[in-house]
Amino acid sequence: MNVGLPGTGVGGLFYLLLAVLMPLHELWRTAQGRGSARGWLAAGFHTATVGAILAALWGEGWLLQNGIRWFALQNGSDSAIAQLAGKALPINNQLIAFASLVTLASLLILVHAVGTVVGLRAARAEASRFPGAGS
Repeated sequence: MNVGLPGTGVGGLFYLLLAVLMPLHELWRTAQGRGSARGWLAAGFHTATVGAILAALWGEGWLLQNGIRWFALQNGSDSAIAQLAGKALPINNQLIAFASLVTLASLLILVHAVGTVVGLRAARAEASRFPGAGS
C-alpha cells in the first residue's frame, strides 16, 4: 500500500473495483429497461474518479522514481541510491501494486467466508429452535 495518498488502501482498492464495475451494472440495468440518465451520470463520475486516482498513483510513482534518480545523479552515479533507483524501484513498484491487489482479494474472500459461516450458523440455530420443521 502507498502511504500518504488517499484512496490507496484496501478501502480505496475496493472503491476502484466497484467504480470500474458500475458501467457494466448500468449497462445491465439499461438492457433490462431500468437504466436511467442519472445512473449513467453516476457511473461516469465514479469511473472518471478512478481515472484520476490511477493517474495520481502513476504520477506519485514517477515523481518518486525520478526524484531518487535526480538525487543519485547529484551525488555520483556509483552511490547506493543510484543502484536503488536503477534496479529496485521498478520491481518494488510492481510488487507493491501486486501486494495491494492480493490483500484486497484476500479480504474479500475472508469476508465472504465469514459471511457464509455466520449464515450457516444462523440457519442451524434457527432450525434447532424448530425441530422437525425441515422434514
